[in-house]
Amino acid sequence: MTARVRSTTRAWQVARREVLALLAAAALIEALLWLQSPSFMWWDRIREDAAEQFSTLATVFLGVFFESVPFLLFGVLVSAVLQVYISGALIERVAPRRALLAAVFGGSLGALLPACECGAVPIARRLLNKGAPLSLGVAFILAAPIVNPLVLFSTWSAFSFTPGLVVGRVAIALMLAVAVGSVFHLYPGTARLSVASSALSLASQPLRVMRAAADEFLELAPYLVVGGLVAAALQTLVPRSALTPLGHDPVMSVLAMMLLAALLSVCSSVDAFVALSFSGTFSPGALLAFMLFGPIVNLKSAALYTTLLRRPAMLAMILLCGQLVFLVGVVVNLNVV
Repeated sequence: MTARVRSTTRAWQVARREVLALLAAAALIEALLWLQSPSFMWWDRIREDAAEQFSTLATVFLGVFFESVPFLLFGVLVSAVLQVYISGALIERVAPRRALLAAVFGGSLGALLPACECGAVPIARRLLNKGAPLSLGVAFILAAPIVNPLVLFSTWSAFSFTPGLVVGRVAIALMLAVAVGSVFHLYPGTARLSVASSALSLASQPLRVMRAAADEFLELAPYLVVGGLVAAALQTLVPRSALTPLGHDPVMSVLAMMLLAALLSVCSSVDAFVALSFSGTFSPGALLAFMLFGPIVNLKSAALYTTLLRRPAMLAMILLCGQLVFLVGVVVNLNVV
């Protein structure tokens, strides 16, 4: 009797596994048929939305990346020329030692070179490595993306009907760069001075320039890729329409456009035309804040800044610049709007 019960129990266990397997297979087949049925339209919408978002992300990333690469190439090329042809002794002799004068010199130097934030960082790294004071380097990276000839021309082309906005952008950018650069004169140990150098010390000078430029480009390009991917992801996920209701609030409009500038990570050579598209929706102070904050603090530049400054110093610089730009934007709104 006991053996018969055991045999029955084993048979039931085997049959139960088979029944469960058949039920699972049937459920899977039914689910697949349901997914293909016309009533399951939301699955198609999810797939279409995901494919559309991925396509948008890829398009935005490629736009940010290829827009920035020429300026990064220009920057590493100038950096390589400084490495090969300019001695550290000459930089130390020419660069002022006093904080304010060094910052003014760095900001003025930014007005001479058509370098956005991507190109300014490698140039500043090389200047610091050659012995320039930190205040000069910080003032250069903050001023160069805004006051250089190419950006000045594009800003005038976009806002020629509002010359005060053009002059204000350049003047305030220079003052901000000098002020923040002077502060960093007190903390010279916050800079990273390890810059890639070419190993071809016996090669011809043009070859050494190309090799040094290639080495530094390979060192900085990953930071540009990471920054571009983050910027593209946020642009894809955060709808620009969410910021539009804040357009005419004297305070919130400034914060909204600063946030938008950081997320978009548009190159400073064309950001004036992006700001122009918001001129009918946002206040003048907000537009000015967009054109001041975006070129010096965005997801792309923040990644590159980590190669120039230690992380606490980089965060302090971003916060200081953000506070100053915010105050400028609000003051302009309260006196203009």
